[in-house]
Amino acid sequence: MGQADVSISIQVRMRWIKRQKKRAVRFKTYFDRARMYIGYGQFFLILLVFFESYKDTAFGLWFYKYSYVTLPGFVILFVVFAVILGYFDKKYIRGDEQAEIFKNNPISMDMYQKIDELHRKEFKDKEE
Repeated sequence: MGQADVSISIQVRMRWIKRQKKRAVRFKTYFDRARMYIGYGQFFLILLVFFESYKDTAFGLWFYKYSYVTLPGFVILFVVFAVILGYFDKKYIRGDEQAEIFKNNPISMDMYQKIDELHRKEFKDKEE
């Protein structure tokens, strides 16, 4: 086995490792997105268990007696609360979170430095 064969073998292994890494990241993304949607289902199941446990109380009797009004009311209340929470998350938290992710990503920081360098050169040329 010559030097060229070893070099090709290493290159093949590196390509294989890169493909596996991309596949793992893709599957992790799928898993995280599915976990988010499963969380919605769990929330509604928890509500169902909660209301079933209070079925024989005064609240439960009232809730099930007027379920044609209370069930849609609770669903609407949940959707409104989720939209408000999402709005505040986007307005106050998401930007800082994305900035922190950007700072910790070496590729994005490299791009930022190159763009900043080009920006400085352009303004330097205009000043002269």
